[in-house]
Amino acid sequence: MSEGRIWTPEIRVALDFDGTVVERGSYPKIGKDLGAIPHLLNAQKIGARFFLWTCRVGQEQRDAYDYLTRAGIVLHPPEFLQDGIKPVADIYLDDCNFEAPIGRKGMIWDYVGPNLLSAITELKERKVKYEAWKS
Repeated sequence: MSEGRIWTPEIRVALDFDGTVVERGSYPKIGKDLGAIPHLLNAQKIGARFFLWTCRVGQEQRDAYDYLTRAGIVLHPPEFLQDGIKPVADIYLDDCNFEAPIGRKGMIWDYVGPNLLSAITELKERKVKYEAWKS
């Protein structure tokens, strides 16, 4: 962990919306579900702590927030390093990530979902080992 980083036992996940959770190309409306919700719920059960990381603002952002919370995804406020503008996360889930597995309409959750669960489990283990080593 770098100096100044905010430590938490949860795995913070910055969650993009259009092209990640729902199909892209429908903005400002909400596109069709890409199959993300069951995977996000599973990730939440094992310790993922989501915050919405989107270019949507105003009512469109509230619509995305409502869509996720109605599906059972608990959204938390993002945390920032002191004077920072980039939110602190352990994982950034975004269809625009380098080498993100995407199809024509957005992220491919049959691939992303299992890998997300593995990444969360591995990060949790690393955090526990790091904290034990520091003590």
